[in-house]
Amino acid sequence: ALQWVYDNRTKFNIQALSMSQGTHTLLSGPNYCLNTPNTTSLVTLLKNVGVPSFFPVGNVKDYKRIDWPACIPDSIAISATMPGDSIATYANFDPNLTDFFALGSLRLKVPGNSEINAAGTSVAAQVAAATWVGVKTKTPSLSYQAAYDLLSSKSTVVTGRGAFGKVLDTWALLNG
Repeated sequence: ALQWVYDNRTKFNIQALSMSQGTHTLLSGPNYCLNTPNTTSLVTLLKNVGVPSFFPVGNVKDYKRIDWPACIPDSIAISATMPGDSIATYANFDPNLTDFFALGSLRLKVPGNSEINAAGTSVAAQVAAATWVGVKTKTPSLSYQAAYDLLSSKSTVVTGRGAFGKVLDTWALLNG
């Protein structure tokens, strides 16, 4: 999938990639992220051409490690908040690898026009990627780093249950 995104980024004007999947079957020790050279190199390649890879950090209440592939350093690792910007109790966290927090609880329309509640860091990763796309649509000339720095500067600080970080302020980013 990552290779397809890279190969088709120009054809389809792909501004961000978000995958709502991961694994918490990790290595032990401080360098716990799985060694996956192909995935890691594709995430880096996408970053280098301005297409960020947003991945969820996981939902198993691990406050020291995040899921693979969110732990790949060139990815953008997204944790979750609840409405009101409190850190979601289920969300994993790594102070060195978690990039941002985003709303992880939404009401969604599904096929058949019914609605469901969805919650988790996978939801937050989709919100963060959509925010990025909105920023890039509003200001297409922004480089990867400039867009990342804008997201960071318009974020608000959140702390709780041993975690801390920046919550994306989607409203400010898209309307400010």
